[in-house]
Order: sequence, then C-alpha cells, then structure tokens
Amino acid sequence: MSPSLVSTSDPEMRHGRKSASRRFDGHKLHVVEEESTEIILGVDVGPGNGGDGEQAAPMVEEIARDTGVEIAELVGDMAYGDGDTRSAVEATGARMVARVPPVTNGGLFPKTDFVIDPEAPSATCPAGHTTTDAHAVRDHKGRSTKRLLFSVEVCGACPLRAQCVKGGGARSITLSVHEARMAKARADELKPSVKAKLHRRPVVERKIDHLQDLGLRKARYRGRRKTLLQALLAATVANFGRLHLLGALGTEQTAIAA
Repeated sequence: MSPSLVSTSDPEMRHGRKSASRRFDGHKLHVVEEESTEIILGVDVGPGNGGDGEQAAPMVEEIARDTGVEIAELVGDMAYGDGDTRSAVEATGARMVARVPPVTNGGLFPKTDFVIDPEAPSATCPAGHTTTDAHAVRDHKGRSTKRLLFSVEVCGACPLRAQCVKGGGARSITLSVHEARMAKARADELKPSVKAKLHRRPVVERKIDHLQDLGLRKARYRGRRKTLLQALLAATVANFGRLHLLGALGTEQTAIAA
C-alpha cells in the first residue's frame, strides 16, 4: 500500500490529528450551530488532514445561500484563530471570534514582546531599541511581507541579549501579512465581552457529541460525498429533536449566528 493511501476501500480517507498524541484515520466533520436555539445551520465533511479553519468562510457563504441566514459573527476555538481564517471570514461580511494561537520562540523573547507598527514598519524590542530597517521577504505561502532587522551593534551591547537572540548575529522580526489583524485580535481577547463569547463556545461541542450519538462517530459509507449525506441526515434528526423541544417550551428565538 502506498504510504499516502490510508485505505484501499476508501481512497478519500486521510490521516488526521485531534492533538499531537491522538491520531485518527478518516474524514473531518465541520458544524455551524446557532447559539441561542442550538439549531444546526450547516455541516460539511472535509479531509481528515485538512485545517479546521479552511471550511469556515465557505460554510458561512453556503449557509447564507442555502438558508438565507446571514451570519454576523462566528465563534470558534483556537484552530480558527489564525490570520488567514479571520481574513477569509471577514471577506464574507462576518466577524471571526477565536483565541489567537500563542507565539513562542524557544524560550527567548517572542515577537509579541515587541511593539510593532506594521504600517511604518518598525519594531521596538523589550530593551527599548527601535528599528525601521525593513527588507522585503516572502512568507511560507509566497506572499510579500517585511523583515525588520536590528543592528549587530545594538544587539551585541544589549543587557537582554541572552534572553532575545542566540549566536553572534542580531535579532530580526518577520511581519505577518495579517500583523495588524492579529494584534487587534489579541487586544480584543482581553475585553470582557469577547471573553464571555469564548466561554460559550463549548455549546457546539455538546452538539457534536449529540451527532456522534446519532451515528457520526464513524462513517457508514465510502467517500466524503456519501459521508456528507450521513452528516446531513444526522443533523436533520438533531434539529427535529431541538425544534420539538423549543416548541414544547414555547421558546421564541431570533437568528444570531455563533
């Protein structure tokens, strides 16, 4: 069997990971739920090795097209917090609310310890030194951005050097194409209103557990197209149950996307 072929009976299956230590083989389910009513607005099935955030914007657009529900705000976990996902969701007219992935640097000062102005561009280090020495570079996706370089003279004499840079060179900071967007997202995380929204995100996790109880723990068919049909049927059953409960409670709700 080819190393890239997970299953001979279902060639669309892929290796995926729930964490660094938990791997699975198969497909990945994506769910969008309206928070107040807990009605499922949309489901999709992607490759097991695909990123969670890749389906966010397409699902927002699909839900608006198929149901007429215009999602104003989408709340997700940290897997939806990168700049590309935020940018794509914002392009649909919605706002992405998710924790920003942490930035690390092997025990040295991470980029987030610097005061960065992506417009200038400039960066001020924890010792108070500022550089505007910017050089054009490309990121891992080939997009044009800037790298700010501190001078060897400044870094060589800095008392914080051992906490900032290794070797005999100087510190550099590579700007993300989403630098300003991510800085704003980090600041927003500190707001009580955003914290409250992030604390409500586990509501959708309960819905996923419910869908697993309805048979979505395992794919019953071969291929993502038929597995999507299975997901749609399970979501329909879940929604009927929820609508029956809301009717029994006499609950009136408005459509607020989460």
